[in-house]
Amino acid sequence: LSKLERNNQKDRDDVRFLDRSIPLDLSVLEERYKTELRWQLGRPDREDLTIRLWLEMLQE
Repeated sequence: LSKLERNNQKDRDDVRFLDRSIPLDLSVLEERYKTELRWQLGRPDREDLTIRLWLEMLQE
């Protein structure tokens, strides 16, 4: 989740790698984003979109 705001290609590749190495529970990832990180972000509406895109990417 710490890479969410930057969201460059390397960050997305790192998230994919993590998901392949240690399968992520996407519902836990989404819940932790909402409860632990979202309130701290400068533009949470933008990061809401990013987390949705990441979750879709990981479901593929």
